[in-house]
Amino acid sequence: MKRILTLLFVLIFGTAALSPLAAQGYIEKYLQDEKPIYTSGYRSYLDIKGTFDEFDTSSNASLHLITSHGYLHREWLYAGGGTGMIWGIGGKGYNELAVPVFGELRALFGRNRLVRPYFGFRFGVVFEVMAQSRYRNGKIENSGYLEPIIGVEFGRYHASISYVNQNILAQTSDGVTISLGFRFGR
Repeated sequence: MKRILTLLFVLIFGTAALSPLAAQGYIEKYLQDEKPIYTSGYRSYLDIKGTFDEFDTSSNASLHLITSHGYLHREWLYAGGGTGMIWGIGGKGYNELAVPVFGELRALFGRNRLVRPYFGFRFGVVFEVMAQSRYRNGKIENSGYLEPIIGVEFGRYHASISYVNQNILAQTSDGVTISLGFRFGR
């Protein structure tokens, strides 16, 4: 009987003590997760990629260092722009250094903290900085840049596979790219 009275006293006293806090919303706020998994805001990516291109005339392997900066909207849509450097070494002695400038859209799926798949799309132009036998009428022409991406984020790290298409001076340079990267920001 003494235990039952003690339990009733604790329940009544506890309810009376917590009711002003509950009325002000403190308990609900405390019980909710105040930090969402992903939020809107600035986000940037740094990627290191390896590509094997198949030109119309020769094979070409290239290394890409790409950075993209933008805004993550509503935890799933990233829009931004970026640039980088592409170092290409051709099978027939052809070497190049190119700078892509692009816009990027990326859709992130799921709300898991550890693993989050995504689909992205980059589009823009590529400026030839150093190219052998690529001059037309004494000037270097620019070309289009198109890259659909499928990947997975592992926390702040990500891995992806993509198809790069660069129409460099009427030679179509396309190939499969494998990328590893790091995310800054939210």
